[in-house]
Amino acid sequence: MLSKTDTRFLTSAALSNPFELDASQMIIGLTKLSAKVKAAGKNFDQVYKAEILSSHAQAVKLFSTYSGSRRANATLRTVATGGLPTIKAHLNEARTLPKV
Repeated sequence: MLSKTDTRFLTSAALSNPFELDASQMIIGLTKLSAKVKAAGKNFDQVYKAEILSSHAQAVKLFSTYSGSRRANATLRTVATGGLPTIKAHLNEARTLPKV
């Protein structure tokens, strides 16, 4: 059985970054992003970059915190720890996007 810490992590991870999820979850996340982008109109690049940076920064924080938690499920902690380098790399790549 998963603890509250584990279920909070899983829920937050699923909602925090649509760019790091499986295809079905990515579609949901991108649909939400699409609504923001449509609202932005001509500011598409700014909205997209801000969303990418924000979601990846939140994911890094979430996965880092969970990876260091003593209350975390060992298997989930291993998954979070293993995924952290990829998410950090994606954040660093997003930081290199041109200024808009």
